[in-house]
Amino acid sequence: MNISILKSIYSRVLRGVVVGSSLLLLSCGGGSSTETSGIGGTGIVLGKITEFGSIYVNGSKFETDTSSFDIDGNPGGTQADLALGMVVELRVEVINGSLSSRAIEVIYDDEIQGPVDSTPVDVPGSGGSQRSFDIFGQTIIMDQTTTVFEMTGFSAIDTMDLLEISGFRNSANDIVASYIEKKDDFVPGVSEVELRGNISMFSAT
Repeated sequence: MNISILKSIYSRVLRGVVVGSSLLLLSCGGGSSTETSGIGGTGIVLGKITEFGSIYVNGSKFETDTSSFDIDGNPGGTQADLALGMVVELRVEVINGSLSSRAIEVIYDDEIQGPVDSTPVDVPGSGGSQRSFDIFGQTIIMDQTTTVFEMTGFSAIDTMDLLEISGFRNSANDIVASYIEKKDDFVPGVSEVELRGNISMFSAT
């Protein structure tokens, strides 16, 4: 089993390029983040896709006619590789200190991809509208109405399903899923898996 540890859990928000003055405006909330830099240059928008027609992130429209797309580390991706519910990072043009509506680059990478460890269970107090399950020790929380499902469903997920998860972390080990796709049935030693995290120890042997 090959596990690709790609990035620190907490590093994916800040990738803006500072041009002009060193003025920095940072605002966060509702599972999204926006960063703008100086009077020109680029800013960062992080959030889930809520609509297409260009691309809407957290309800705001961004033009993508001239955007480049980096999908799961592939810089040759296109908008057709994206889906509703996916959490994306946009590098957006900044004009006079404010974000424009033009996305220079759209970046998508899932939070985790791997096999379901056990059958999902109801989240206490949710009245059955939320369920949770584990992948590689990470707890995935899904919602019957707000999570987007592809090739599976709220009541269809089962042990050893190979799932791709996109969403937001509410702790180091909990992911609130905005998008879940079943890639296949998990085959040990064959299926491609992915886990984000901090490298705590490394050995060359």
